[in-house]
Amino acid sequence: MEDKLTEDKTAEVKKFRRRSPRREFFNKLGVLFKGKYQIENSLEVGEQGLLLSSAREYKKGERIVVSFYIPGSGFCIFRAIVRYQRPENNELYGLEFENLEFQERRRLRKFVAEKINFKKGQEVTVPN
Repeated sequence: MEDKLTEDKTAEVKKFRRRSPRREFFNKLGVLFKGKYQIENSLEVGEQGLLLSSAREYKKGERIVVSFYIPGSGFCIFRAIVRYQRPENNELYGLEFENLEFQERRRLRKFVAEKINFKKGQEVTVPN
């Protein structure tokens, strides 16, 4: 019986396993969805996607456009697809970036690998 519980927990962990590393990224980002633009919050970012915090409701499979500033790299505008909604918090959505070019992936990978830590509530300053 104990083996069954272990297998269930392992399956649950694999369900949310990421394919690439992410790092905390407490920052504002723009979201374009069904012709409406809104400012939302990000919690994590990685080479393949990000974790979005939003009061707006999204459904799995919906496509959106996100724009945000990567410190030391510049602005990014990416198409993304909603992959999941966190079961423990209905306002958290996992987004997967679509059709990123090599240079864009490299920019995100470099940012994730950097040792700079942003604290919750700390906003990234955008240069003029």
